[in-house]
Amino acid sequence: METMIGVDIEDLARYMHEKYEESAKHLGWDTQKSCKVSFDDLPEANKQTMLRLAGWVICYYNELLKNVA
Repeated sequence: METMIGVDIEDLARYMHEKYEESAKHLGWDTQKSCKVSFDDLPEANKQTMLRLAGWVICYYNELLKNVA
């Protein structure tokens, strides 16, 4: 689903998952084994959480853009 700022929620969720795992590894934090997989292979609850978070991030930026225009 594309949004006002032209970002697909699933694309953002995938990106956020990748960067979350990358950041955790960089900082020496060991995430759950079930989450050290591609976005498509995440447990459904984790995938839905990341999609919801991505939606909230997009809503935040949509609101910022409304206030700037």
